[in-house]
Amino acid sequence: MQYALDAISAGTASQAQIQNGGNALWERLRAGTIGAELEPLRDENVPLAIRLDVSGADEAIPWEAMIDDRRKRPAAAHDRVLVRHARHAPAAKGPRATPLSVLIVVPGRSGLPVDAEIPAIAQAFRDRGVAIRGGKCDVLRTRVTTTALSRAFEAKIAADGAPYDIVHFIGHGIVGTDGVPALELNGQGDEMHEMPPAALTSMIEAGPPALIVLNACHSGAAAETKGLVGFGQELVAAGVRAVVAMQQAIRNDLAIEFADAFYGELARCGRVDLATTAGRRRLLQKQQADTAGAFAIPVLFLAHQAETLFVPSQAQEVRPAATTPVIGPPPPPLAIPEQLLTAVRGGWCIPVLGPALVTPTRDGGALSWTPGPLAQHLAQKCQFPEQSILQAMTTLGHRIDHLVLQRVCQHYEKLRARPALLREVKAVFEQEQRIPAIHERLSSWPVPGFVCTHFDGFLERAFKRSVRAYHAVSSLEARAPSASESGPLLVHLRGSASEPNTLRLTEADHDRLLDAMNRMDRETSAVFGLVTAQAGRSLLVLGASSWDPWLRHLLWTLIPRDSYEQNTVFIAHHGHTKADEAAWSAFAVEWINAAPEDVVAAITEQL
Repeated sequence: MQYALDAISAGTASQAQIQNGGNALWERLRAGTIGAELEPLRDENVPLAIRLDVSGADEAIPWEAMIDDRRKRPAAAHDRVLVRHARHAPAAKGPRATPLSVLIVVPGRSGLPVDAEIPAIAQAFRDRGVAIRGGKCDVLRTRVTTTALSRAFEAKIAADGAPYDIVHFIGHGIVGTDGVPALELNGQGDEMHEMPPAALTSMIEAGPPALIVLNACHSGAAAETKGLVGFGQELVAAGVRAVVAMQQAIRNDLAIEFADAFYGELARCGRVDLATTAGRRRLLQKQQADTAGAFAIPVLFLAHQAETLFVPSQAQEVRPAATTPVIGPPPPPLAIPEQLLTAVRGGWCIPVLGPALVTPTRDGGALSWTPGPLAQHLAQKCQFPEQSILQAMTTLGHRIDHLVLQRVCQHYEKLRARPALLREVKAVFEQEQRIPAIHERLSSWPVPGFVCTHFDGFLERAFKRSVRAYHAVSSLEARAPSASESGPLLVHLRGSASEPNTLRLTEADHDRLLDAMNRMDRETSAVFGLVTAQAGRSLLVLGASSWDPWLRHLLWTLIPRDSYEQNTVFIAHHGHTKADEAAWSAFAVEWINAAPEDVVAAITEQL
């Protein structure tokens, strides 16, 4: 069953693996005297609360995925509650009185769509007549540094002598190279700053909030380093009554669904444990093939007798607030370089599109058609043997997912032959009926063409829906279209899912792709004509990784070395690093620190 448990921990488990792994966890829980005491409680058919006190290696086990022998999921069942006991936690004080004070923390440059999640939290309380201090949630966003966050905590205590009742974090979480989970805040410059549990604990020592919700990937993960602990254990030991966090990567839409159900139930009953169960149950109801284990991602760490955050009878009716206050300046409008706007309007710009055009998750990637989730899906189908590589993707994400996909596809092809691989990839994309809004916008741009480095085919589908003329090629050696063929040229670097026989998936395929780049005819190649037809033509890189060597090699091949300074390469990337800058140092690069969706939306509005 270890393979099933590993898949659950990695967030890649199938329905069958969830069932098998969940049953194994249940049998482990029932071992010894615990099972003898548990059984009669189940037979009484009354609500049952299970509090897990685990440590060491057991803490990293996804207990929330348990399924009992009656096919009930304790973490998400209406008559079950599953929480984790926080060791060394001080005794919880009584419930908080209303009005409740709420702080929502949203670091800038996360690329996450938060405009719906922020007001929904306050609305959940208003709808159920629960008073919020000032009638509004405080919001700290745009540039959230450690200093800004610490001052927000201090300012609240200085204002009325009490800490916030609820702190809700929306952003990215990672597991650092030291094995300790961390939240991403804004650094002093353009870089992101990784905040470990100990740093957040230090900020709240003067007055711990009653509830902290970390709606970020890996924020609920156990520390992998002996002697250190994750956010849940650390914060509750510091006096926080309850910590709700995500122990794995979670898709952004599911994180929002969880928050909606969580706060709706919390406002109704005042209990954090029941609210967490309601959130998990919502994720179970939204379950799909690639999100079978999502209900087990939220984890609740609870101090002793801290289930009740407030008593609903204390709730007071308040009128909905007209606006939400913001701590700090409002986010400025996104500035698009005038040179780029001019290039797009004049037809001098070639957008280069990668798989990360859409930012769907709180750690960068769980859409089924992007390289990481697709590699996970295919790995399950072919029992890919190198599980450590798949595990590495949870930390490194888009930096290596395209390389892992090649390796998985190579194994799949070797095991089951190429036709089976192509059929499986085609089936994944046939399930994706919705065209992302960013592709719809791009299809309206007056540019001569696009280079698509991923094979999702969404841009071509957007062109077909708009009934706009276009010409597509899936070979770098394809000849330029004739003058009579109007419309932008779509170059599919790795083929297109709509034409499976054109796909370049395996490591061997990419060896041949590199060879094709070197053999392109400068006089007749459609790709050469697209990029070099006009002096000073610029490129706009959207959602493509600097870790993709095939993309960089293509640009090195297309752009003459004596005109690097004339062909500006604009790259949209929020929170790029010095290493990213070094990877593109051979070109005249101008960085745009924003998510691709925001850049494309801003340009489209100004066309």
